[in-house]
Amino acid sequence: MTRPVLTALVAATVFASAGPALEPPVGGPPEADVKALLEKQMWGPPMQGGTKHTYDYKALKFAGPRKGEFRTDGVPANSNTTVFPVKVEVVITKRYTDGSTATEEKKQAYVFFKDEFGDWTFRFKGNE
Repeated sequence: MTRPVLTALVAATVFASAGPALEPPVGGPPEADVKALLEKQMWGPPMQGGTKHTYDYKALKFAGPRKGEFRTDGVPANSNTTVFPVKVEVVITKRYTDGSTATEEKKQAYVFFKDEFGDWTFRFKGNE
């Protein structure tokens, strides 16, 4: 490989890896786990049943891992916990028992991390 081609390849690799990624970073939460946790714990239908939700994900972006801070990220205090920032853009359609529907668009930021038992969990950071 010639030097200009190698330089261009390295530059393209560095540029492509900057900023949020569409795929989870190595060691980060799998996309399926992110969706399952949010759909169950954050946006899920009421426990009494009847209402059905469908989710249409428009974007799911992963940032690089960083050390979590217990005051701002909600990780356990005095721990060396790695958090994985995730931004989600989703359209939720709620179908009620009377046949009516309501649509809600959400653009939100979260941090995901493993708890003391090794299970993925998250904390809400804010609306975009």
